[in-house]
Amino acid sequence: MPKMTPAHSAKPIGSRQWLSWLLASVMGIGLAVGASGLVLYNDLANQVASSVLSTSNLGSTEPDEVDPSESFNDSFEGRSLNILLMGIDARVGQDDSIINPEDDDETMRSDTTLVMHIAADRQSVTVVSIPRDMWIQLPECVRSDGSISYSQWGQFNWAFSYGALTDDLAGGVACTEDTVEELTGISIDGFAVIDFSAFASMVDALGGVEICLEEELVDDHYLGMTFEEGCQVMDPITATQYARVRHVGDGSDMGRIQRQQGLLGAMVMQAMNANMLTDMSKLYAFMTATLRATTLSPSLGNIRTDMGLANSLKNMDPADFRFTTMPVVTADFDANRLLPKELANQELWDALMADEPMPEGTVYMDLEGEYFTMLADGTAEPGGNPRTDDEIGSLNGGVY
Repeated sequence: MPKMTPAHSAKPIGSRQWLSWLLASVMGIGLAVGASGLVLYNDLANQVASSVLSTSNLGSTEPDEVDPSESFNDSFEGRSLNILLMGIDARVGQDDSIINPEDDDETMRSDTTLVMHIAADRQSVTVVSIPRDMWIQLPECVRSDGSISYSQWGQFNWAFSYGALTDDLAGGVACTEDTVEELTGISIDGFAVIDFSAFASMVDALGGVEICLEEELVDDHYLGMTFEEGCQVMDPITATQYARVRHVGDGSDMGRIQRQQGLLGAMVMQAMNANMLTDMSKLYAFMTATLRATTLSPSLGNIRTDMGLANSLKNMDPADFRFTTMPVVTADFDANRLLPKELANQELWDALMADEPMPEGTVYMDLEGEYFTMLADGTAEPGGNPRTDDEIGSLNGGVY
């Protein structure tokens, strides 16, 4: 019988203050404040403010702006938060040659979507990946120019494209937010859009990122790249392409999601190994690179608000930062498309809405790339298969 391990019992990764840094990094803020850091703090505060994008005029639900206190208290104290994280190919007019040198299409495209659930007691963070190739009913969306994208069946990430068209970032974000809320039933409290064309600068500020691969991955046709078996430090361009490459392994969207989750965890580990929290110059370089790549919702667009939220997580056990994927099945009409696994999908989102542990049987990855399976009592045991797409499903919700 497998050894039973509490979900919170994995070995902590250094000081628990790392988590404050992690959340701050995702949302584009710095944590070092004091007499010596005042100039840097003011600069970062201005960068955060300039990264704000409002979608309130497009019909998306935008929470009331909080009133940040001077003491950096958690302005969201007492309630859980759901933050929508979106990775896009490139903003129009920016250089995305490191992503796909042969692609001169300037259409905005969303490649990665995650929901970060922060528990009300600030003792756990759950990040749920939503597969881009999942086939769903897309809702009607209003663009910035007043035109409408009508409700229709389509691939999940088409929501962003239909809302954005070529250069309407606010429209793409609003349509994705509406789609996620309708799909999951949860309310989104804020968003962060991360541009893959600037992602490389984040990796560069870390000095590269170490990734360990169990097998060689070869993409001869699209990127002309080989990712070697074993442990290696990926440079900025290689890491960016690794985050996006699909036509390796089994070529599935689910396989790419696993690689992206592992890369995010490895970046946190790399930051810890570089002692970034105690090195002002490294921290500032990384935060600046992050802000260049990030656009924030108004609810996250104040550095005092964000620092208060980040600071509230300082006592969380790193083992309770978990990556999982929305349960899906392979579509019976197309082996390259996915469908929501209805019952398991609803159970997962219902648990997050209730701010409860993930359902029994849910498999998640920790920051060190290890898999665990949730048990009925809210603990977890090592191991588990994160893939559910080996089952076949139909549009009417049947699985066989």
